[in-house]
Amino acid sequence: MKKMITIAISLLLISVLGAETADSHAGEYGFQFLKFNLSPAMSAQAGTGGFYSASASIVTQDPVASLNIKAKSVHFSQMQLNHFDANAYSVAWRDSGLNSSIGWFFTTLDYGKIDERLDNGTLVGEYHPIDLNLGMNYAKRITSNQLLGVTVHGLYTKIHTESALGMSVDFGYLWQTPLQNTNIYANAKNIGFTDKMKNERIDIPYALEFGVNYHKSFNELIKMNLEAKTIKHEDDDEAKFNLGGQVALYDILSLRAGYRLNYDIESFTTGFGVHWNRFEIDYSYIPIDLDNLGDTHHIGLTYYY
Repeated sequence: MKKMITIAISLLLISVLGAETADSHAGEYGFQFLKFNLSPAMSAQAGTGGFYSASASIVTQDPVASLNIKAKSVHFSQMQLNHFDANAYSVAWRDSGLNSSIGWFFTTLDYGKIDERLDNGTLVGEYHPIDLNLGMNYAKRITSNQLLGVTVHGLYTKIHTESALGMSVDFGYLWQTPLQNTNIYANAKNIGFTDKMKNERIDIPYALEFGVNYHKSFNELIKMNLEAKTIKHEDDDEAKFNLGGQVALYDILSLRAGYRLNYDIESFTTGFGVHWNRFEIDYSYIPIDLDNLGDTHHIGLTYYY
C-alpha cells in the first residue's frame, strides 16, 4: 500500500512539472471558467467546505471531498455572474460510500448574445460565446486515513466563430491526521491540453491547492466546520487565500460565510442551506468590489435518494 501511495504522489508531481515545462509560451491562457466554483454550498464559504457537504455539487470542485459522507444525490444549480453578464449552470450526480465514490457532472457558462461592432462602433451583428465542461470524478480510500481522487474534464469553448476542444485532469490527496477531526489536503487541478484556436494553442492555467479543515460537533443539534486553503494559479503571480466555515443547526439549517484574500474584485462571501426531507436548497451571495457591477448570486437544489 505504501508503494501505491508513493506512485500516486509521484504521478501528481510529474504531471505538475510536465505542465509547467511544456512550452509555456505556446499560446494564451484560456478556459478561465475552470476557476469558477460551481457548488453553492462551497461558494458561500469562499470555495471551502466541500468535505462536509453531501451534495453532488462538490464533485465539480474537489477530487476527494465526496468520500467523507456516504450519500447518493443529484444536483442542479445556477450562478448569476452579473459582473460578466453571464450565467453558469451545473448538473451533477454522486454515489459515495466511505471507501469509494463516483460522480458525473455537466457545466456550462453562457455569456448570452454579444454585439459585434467594427472599429468605428458600427453594429454589424452579434455572436454567442459559450463554455462547456463534461466531467467524471472517482475517489478511493487507499488506507484508513489517506484518500486519493481524480477528476477528468472534457472541455469546449466558443468565441465568435472560433472554437476549441480540450481535456484536463485534477488530482487530489487528503490525509486524515491524528489530530481529532482535522484533515490536510493537496490538489493539482486543470492539468491538460487543448487544440488550437486561430492556429494558436490555448494554455489551461493549472492550479495548486493546499488546505486544512476541521470539524466539531458540539452536540446532536449543532455542528461546525472550518477550513483554510491557499491557491496558486499558473497565470497569476500572487497566491490566493480562502477562509470559510459553516454552522449546521438541527441538520436543517446551515449558516455559511467566508473570506477571500488577494482577489481582485471578491472578498466576503455568505449564504445558507436548508435541508428538508430529501431536498436541500443552497444559496450563496458574493459581493463584487467594483462600482457599477452587479454581485454574484448562486442557488442550487439537491435531491437525496
